[in-house]
Amino acid sequence: MSLRSYIILYIFISVHIFACVKAASLSIKFIPSLNNIGCTKGNPKLDNKKFLKFKASDLFSVRFSKNKIDIAAKNVCVAVNKFQSCKGVKVCRVTNKFSEKPIPYLDGQFPNRDGSEFYLSHLFEKGKIGDKDYRGVVRWNPRTRECQGVGAVKLTKAGSSKCLE
Repeated sequence: MSLRSYIILYIFISVHIFACVKAASLSIKFIPSLNNIGCTKGNPKLDNKKFLKFKASDLFSVRFSKNKIDIAAKNVCVAVNKFQSCKGVKVCRVTNKFSEKPIPYLDGQFPNRDGSEFYLSHLFEKGKIGDKDYRGVVRWNPRTRECQGVGAVKLTKAGSSKCLE
């Protein structure tokens, strides 16, 4: 290649990297969660036993505060913003090598009216190191850059079940 070709290639890569960095630095509009979320902690040994009308396993529940859901949502939205700002560009992904790519949530248990995407975040049960059964659901709108923790799900072998507010 000639010197001119190298210069043109260098300019092209520099402009593209600048555009990716600029896109990644756009501000994210964060919308706080509306409610605390509670999940019942299913236990197969207790499913057959009943107390009044309730299964005994339903009496044991896990609660996630609005603050915990918001923190998890912010982390996911920052990661999604990084990955979407340089989508398909290997040069930009080198700078994101320590970021974990967010996991899309595709079960459709949360309403989507504005073209938002849903991702899973990590939620940890209070007093435990980490329970991988529970994930927060984060709504991300790529056009408006709005981010909100909208709920939680309990992962099961059959898929996931929505936790109640």
